[in-house]
Amino acid sequence: MTFEEIYAKHFVKAVRYAKRRYPGLNDDDANQIVADSFLKLLERMNQGREVRHLNAWLRKVIHWHYVDFIRHQLSIKRGKGWQQEQRPIIVEHTDFADVDNLDTIQTIIRQLAPAMQQLANLVFINGLSCPEAAKHLGISVRTVERRVERLRKTIQDEFSEVLA
Repeated sequence: MTFEEIYAKHFVKAVRYAKRRYPGLNDDDANQIVADSFLKLLERMNQGREVRHLNAWLRKVIHWHYVDFIRHQLSIKRGKGWQQEQRPIIVEHTDFADVDNLDTIQTIIRQLAPAMQQLANLVFINGLSCPEAAKHLGISVRTVERRVERLRKTIQDEFSEVLA
């Protein structure tokens, strides 16, 4: 399949996914995040690298670009300069930071209470720091740190049960 065919078939679906997954995004921001993700796909295809599971790969790249978008918005609010990372870190705060385990971790997260799911997605999946997550959620950094510790323990316990 050529890039143009993939773009025609998947772009609108990807924008709908981004708007559904991240309700605070307006149309322009969702389009920009998805367009950046498709540029990453084009770059990968031009390098001759294959994408085996296109939808899953696109969702992950959309997550990475969303995290960069949130970090950029937070840095603007703080009045600081912002530098985009080469590749955001997925699950940066866990001992099981392996992309192969991401689906298992997401399954465990879906079983949590909605507020904890949101925090887990921000910190473990999207890679926001505790201060960034606190700012995004409008709660104190210490509260986020405590909840992250509880989440880490819960996920590790569930993770060890799944792997056992």
